[in-house]
Amino acid sequence: MISKFKQIEELFNEIDKNLTNKVNVYIIGGAALLFEGLKPATKDIDLILNDGDEFKFFNKSLIAINFNTL
Repeated sequence: MISKFKQIEELFNEIDKNLTNKVNVYIIGGAALLFEGLKPATKDIDLILNDGDEFKFFNKSLIAINFNTL
């Protein structure tokens, strides 16, 4: 459970360090509500990326940091 948006910021800083290309990521759902202080916690982070290429770059960065999706 993610209860502080700072946890999400730290994750995205780590992801950013491993990106090989610029990627625009839009956070939606519970994580966005957590950011706005409208929800105390969230189980996951829902994202939207612009296209398949950005998804590939983002996914490569997740693999590089050994991100576990389970």
